[in-house]
Amino acid sequence: KFDSAGHFLFAWGSHGTAGGQFDIPHAIDLDSAGNVYVADRGNHRVQAFTSHGHLLQMWADSSMADLYAVAIDPTRDQAIAVDYLKRDTTFLGSDVWLLSPTSVLSHFGRSDHACDKPSRYHDLVVDEEGSIYVGDILGDRVQKWALRK
Repeated sequence: KFDSAGHFLFAWGSHGTAGGQFDIPHAIDLDSAGNVYVADRGNHRVQAFTSHGHLLQMWADSSMADLYAVAIDPTRDQAIAVDYLKRDTTFLGSDVWLLSPTSVLSHFGRSDHACDKPSRYHDLVVDEEGSIYVGDILGDRVQKWALRK
């Protein structure tokens, strides 16, 4: 963590599988309270921390693959993540994961065949209307979803 002048304040985390540890931290975002969300790619989970590095929550599901990105939906103040699954040389695709403060709410994409072909979502952003945009590096396209409120 750095202050507004760019001075180093502190760091947290190390390599591993326990809470507060990471295996390829791949993306980061902040919620409206300043909490830090990390897509912990190699551990197939999202972790949330206070701005002082104290673990708040972890989201994992046996269906989650490598977590590539996480973003906060400003309309719902909830985390959304994307993963990617590949077995050997077979591309199985990505899912979008909707997370509540305490659990995984739902997911869609490869798991419910919502896409016409396998995708590899590498990044995402959520706009002020709650629409989700993902960058698909396997399909060389951007996809958009508008969730019901």
